[in-house]
Amino acid sequence: MKIAIASDASGFRLKEHVKQVLREAGHDVTDVGQQREDETVRYYEAGELLARAIQSGAYERGFVMCGSGAGVCMTAGKFRGVYAVACESEYTAAELRRITNANVMAMGEKVVTPAVAGRMALAFVDSDWCDGMTPDKAGMVHEGFARIREIERTLTAIEAKFPEAAPKAPGNGDSIPADSPTTPGNGDKTQKFPAFEGKDLNGTSTSRCSGLPA
Repeated sequence: MKIAIASDASGFRLKEHVKQVLREAGHDVTDVGQQREDETVRYYEAGELLARAIQSGAYERGFVMCGSGAGVCMTAGKFRGVYAVACESEYTAAELRRITNANVMAMGEKVVTPAVAGRMALAFVDSDWCDGMTPDKAGMVHEGFARIREIERTLTAIEAKFPEAAPKAPGNGDSIPADSPTTPGNGDKTQKFPAFEGKDLNGTSTSRCSGLPA
């Protein structure tokens, strides 16, 4: 199997161990992350490098590591077609592929030992979507993944139609005021996008869901 792997500085040693385990098992592993221990690759850089490798279509599965597994997982999962899950057990390693069709596993060097991480990696690549399921169970699992893809396409369409509605991080020393309509504030815990409120995906004004009675 062709596999991509990456890590930041905090996950470098775990990544090196997992890479060796996978290669010894006969897999074709390409390291797209930090190459030397004295480098400083950040978690968001490692997550993006791994995600773009998966998006290229050249790799069937991916592994990405940082200290906790959380940061690289959050980053990788922002890229369309990349389904990343942070994992801490052999059971989850096998099930996350079988049930969710995940294609990327994230791990934390400060969370799992190298020995456990190696077994988790093999469990992930040795399992496949819907393995051993009855037709009814497989149908339900396929339906769940189709829903995830639908959400993904909807969000992509919204961002394409209303680019100003996408959350943006502060830059150039600017900060977002607490009462800004783009962030929760003044007791309102719901994020709001003024450019999108009151419009459908075609930009048509609407004051309520079309399926609800007046």
